[in-house]
Amino acid sequence: MVITLKSYLARLREEESGRPEIERRAVPSIDELARAAKVNRVTLSNIANNRIALLNLRVCSRLIAELRGRGFATTASDVLIYEEH
Repeated sequence: MVITLKSYLARLREEESGRPEIERRAVPSIDELARAAKVNRVTLSNIANNRIALLNLRVCSRLIAELRGRGFATTASDVLIYEEH
């Protein structure tokens, strides 16, 4: 499994920058997302940079819920993909 949260947030930023300013949604930084989802900033940084061996599904659910609450149609497949090694 590969965590793609960092690239997903970058893609959201790019998509939002192409929208008319009045329609743009704020894409949270890792720090903002960590605070809002009640996840330690260092933990979320490690998750975003794919430096973990285990991912707590409750944490992943909170991250997705926070992004959905900000108006993004985030799903698990946006932040996590399967790759064979």
